[in-house]
Amino acid sequence: MKRVVPYRPVRRLPANRSGRDFVLGDLHGNTTALRYLLRDVGFDVREDRLLSVGDLVDRGDHSAQALALLDRPWFHAVRGNHEDMLIAVAEGVLEFEQWAKVGGEWARRVPAELLAAYAERLRELPLALMVGAPGQGFNLVHAEFFGDDRALGVGHFSEHIRQRMLWGRQLISGTAPASPEVLHLGLSPTYCGHTPVERVKTIGAQIFVDTGVFTRMGRLTIVDPATQESYSVSAAEANAAGAAAWPWPGEPSPEPVGLAG
Repeated sequence: MKRVVPYRPVRRLPANRSGRDFVLGDLHGNTTALRYLLRDVGFDVREDRLLSVGDLVDRGDHSAQALALLDRPWFHAVRGNHEDMLIAVAEGVLEFEQWAKVGGEWARRVPAELLAAYAERLRELPLALMVGAPGQGFNLVHAEFFGDDRALGVGHFSEHIRQRMLWGRQLISGTAPASPEVLHLGLSPTYCGHTPVERVKTIGAQIFVDTGVFTRMGRLTIVDPATQESYSVSAAEANAAGAAAWPWPGEPSPEPVGLAG
């Protein structure tokens, strides 16, 4: 009998004492750019971790590859609105064509059984990650969160708050009301994606790291929270470097064609 694990909307990770953490902006299937960045920073699968603000899928060329990252022990992610749409399509509560218009076209040829398997895996993703000891670490959500660490950690999210965490743009658009919650009193540095920005942008305690890799002038960005240093590359630059053929960190390089013994 399959063991049923209760869903946890908030997941906690201990501080990384032996290696580095990197926060990944919205990937949107652009795994070639990610391969480039992980090699660029010398990512070590034995000690480093990659933490995603969600939106692994849609718009790019390799959504299936992006979803496979969820099985890597060094990779952790929160749920984005595009994962939420995939789940809704698989459950029959969202029309496929609505999803296709915003990037889900890649799944048109995905068998229903496989899409259901993707949805089952994505249902496990939390709405928030909290890394390190309270008040000493950082958080990840997909879009935005109005509240402090205690409210985030309790994880009792109404549907309104859940939708804001997946879809909200009030903070980045400047339309949020001025209140203690919005001003992030008591909220640790919190990394968000969802809304593309030209470069990493900080508003209060929230740090926006989606630099729009799927757009013509956009780039994929990862940030080291310990140093605040960011690294980015465009999809075109990564493709030109041949990064599509590069292995993931920790995997052997493919043997050159014609040199097999």
